[in-house]
Amino acid sequence: QAPRANLVLGQANFTTIITDASSSTMGQPTGVVVFNNGDLAASDILHNRILLWRKSGDFVNGQSARAVLGQSNFSNTGVGSSAAGLNRPRGLAVDSSDRLYVADTNNNRILVYSSTSTIGNGATGTSIPNVPTPEGVAVSPSTGEVWISSFSSNSILRFREFTQLGANPAATAGVASAAPMAIVLDQFDNLIAVEASNRITFYYARMVYRHAATYAS
Repeated sequence: QAPRANLVLGQANFTTIITDASSSTMGQPTGVVVFNNGDLAASDILHNRILLWRKSGDFVNGQSARAVLGQSNFSNTGVGSSAAGLNRPRGLAVDSSDRLYVADTNNNRILVYSSTSTIGNGATGTSIPNVPTPEGVAVSPSTGEVWISSFSSNSILRFREFTQLGANPAATAGVASAAPMAIVLDQFDNLIAVEASNRITFYYARMVYRHAATYAS
């Protein structure tokens, strides 16, 4: 017998479908991420926002989100381009400091939110700008480097660790990818991408060999 879901967030139960904006309903959820403390966040494309849930014990069906990002309250749904706004957010990622990284797709940027365990409604984020239609984002747990999939430029870009981005905002590397969407890093920091061409691609680090006596590559 196939496994069945135990509980549901974004709706009151498994049969109800309500897409109006509220603290307990969603419209077109796409990205989801779990924080180090067990809290949860999900991107809500239709309402141009991110919902955050507090994990206390376990989640329960239809549990209300504790905070919303991209909007000043749970009923607003408009697009925004300020440091507190979002426009069709998609992929999400979390680093070892529980910073939340949001692919703000139609604003061509990544917004990074700090202090996520106490963050409130409509908080502002720090921007990683000028990334054409970012769909996915991943953060290395070992180096803190940020990878971003740029759908329209057919590339996946690597950026420095968050605390170094202010002085060095440019990408440090990039790989070609056919309309990349969701991305993830495995336990060895190898990049894996979901591409719009109906496939998943793997990017392994280039291997070199070195002579033990002469050190010649």
